[in-house]
Amino acid sequence: MTELWINQLSIGNGETNLLHNIQARIPLGELTTIIGPSGAGKTVLVKSILGSIPPGFQVRGTIFLDQVDLLQDKGSYSQQVRGKRIGYLPQNPMAIFNPRQRIIGHFIDSLKSHQKISRELCRKLAGEKLGLVGLAHTDRLLDAFPWELSGGTLQRIMLAILLALEPSILILDEPTSALDAYHTSRVVKTIKDLLAMGKTILLVSHDYVLVRELGGHVLVIEEGIRKESAPIGELLLNSQFTDRYDSFLQDRFERLVK
Repeated sequence: MTELWINQLSIGNGETNLLHNIQARIPLGELTTIIGPSGAGKTVLVKSILGSIPPGFQVRGTIFLDQVDLLQDKGSYSQQVRGKRIGYLPQNPMAIFNPRQRIIGHFIDSLKSHQKISRELCRKLAGEKLGLVGLAHTDRLLDAFPWELSGGTLQRIMLAILLALEPSILILDEPTSALDAYHTSRVVKTIKDLLAMGKTILLVSHDYVLVRELGGHVLVIEEGIRKESAPIGELLLNSQFTDRYDSFLQDRFERLVK
């Protein structure tokens, strides 16, 4: 199987439906972006791939990878896939950092949890990955504490930590939300470089400028329901797609087509 197949996925508790019969095929080695208004269920969808279901909610449906249902398999395969093959950048990665631990310590802990590696090699690898996400003065960054750095810098450091683990599938939840235009362009370049390396990117975003620049396939989620699934070029020509959004998103769309 050359795709991550989400089939009839529903998550609810009898009163509230977070997702309703989501059907999607995520091709491996390509970019798929999930877009939609706030509260549409985008983050819930990607977290379900990681096996992280909100407490008190039940899940129905299947998520197949390599002909194994990740929702049903409780053995070593799912643990290995979610621990090594899939990397996840949360929407607020800053909360993950221990303020009392230097950045190099976060790299070392993450790398040593997956492989036997020396501290010297950890530092070398950390510097390489920080450069990949557009960060300079890597020695200074590695010796800094998280509270000394900006949210945007921490967001890119978290991405660098994920890249050091060499996952083949990367789930990025609003990876540019804390970045300015210049640093957003660096993340765009990083994503394009990763795609060129054959990585699978599952991107969650409401930034239509970013989505337009990256291209790829787009999955539109609204109120927990799949509304559209098509290449971004097709969606931008679909008036029903653009009419569905409020004036704020319309303004963003108008910036795209100028």
